[in-house]
Amino acid sequence: MSDSFKVLGQADLATSSWGSTVYTAPGTPHAEFAPRQIMQSIVSVIIVANRSTSGTYNIRIVPKGETAADKHIIISGRTLGNNATDVLSLGIGLSSGDKIQAHSSAATFSMSVFGLETL
Repeated sequence: MSDSFKVLGQADLATSSWGSTVYTAPGTPHAEFAPRQIMQSIVSVIIVANRSTSGTYNIRIVPKGETAADKHIIISGRTLGNNATDVLSLGIGLSSGDKIQAHSSAATFSMSVFGLETL
């Protein structure tokens, strides 16, 4: 099986505090790879789109087994104008169970995460 880049997750961002988990790195590979149970993900690009009036967004990466905290925030209060898009080229490595979470100040924000899942 070859690895390929794909859409890892997509969500409309919640306006409540950290209400959107956009992506969770998978913990169980396909049966043909058992007994290996650890997968890794490489997040290459995150795209945030604002479909209406100006607002802000936040993104955090929470490792498996940790309680979400301020130390996990990678983007804080970033302003995105009317009908604008941010393209973030990152290269973040995630292990099984790690999460990307986000929220925004307006219900018009959406987020797409692109990358690679591999053993």
